[in-house]
Amino acid sequence: MHCTLLFLGSMSTINTTDVEQGRLQLRLHLPCSWDCIESVRQAVAAVISASLSNPMLAEQLAMVASELLENAVKHGEEGPITLTVQESAGQLEVAVENPVGTDPVGTARLAQRIALIRQFASAREAYLTALLEVYEQGLASGASGQSTLGLARIAAEGECLLELEQSRPGWVTVRARRAVPTKQKEEKEEEQEVIP
Repeated sequence: MHCTLLFLGSMSTINTTDVEQGRLQLRLHLPCSWDCIESVRQAVAAVISASLSNPMLAEQLAMVASELLENAVKHGEEGPITLTVQESAGQLEVAVENPVGTDPVGTARLAQRIALIRQFASAREAYLTALLEVYEQGLASGASGQSTLGLARIAAEGECLLELEQSRPGWVTVRARRAVPTKQKEEKEEEQEVIP
């Protein structure tokens, strides 16, 4: 299936393939703009929910996609952004590729943040630490500065492992990967939600 979305005059292409075989592949080519993030979040949620029949997973991965897009718009250079969501070998991956320019400082800082998150015993612990850091920065300066909050949220709430790759000179790809939930795990999680 192929469809095209229009975001504020910019064409964004969605390609979904292999849905009949139970695999998902979604690729969006987007402008570097805050204006399209919520629409993309909704589109990702709808496609994943329809393809994988799992609304909770769809919401988690839509959040992951929007957090990665926000980081690309906020910290990247002006230029096109590519968002990919795909399923392969029992893994789901959300990836965002965007231009970052030739200054290696921003890429190094991003790599350090991802490494820091991966050093914690759990993604939840990394997320709580990032929340505390943002709170303390806000108290100290009256405004929130740079933090690992969005990335830590992806790891904790999205249940994803983060990876960074310099995809080509001046470009990075941030990948968030997680296992495809099994039917048994989904049923157990649903039972736990019902029990008070």
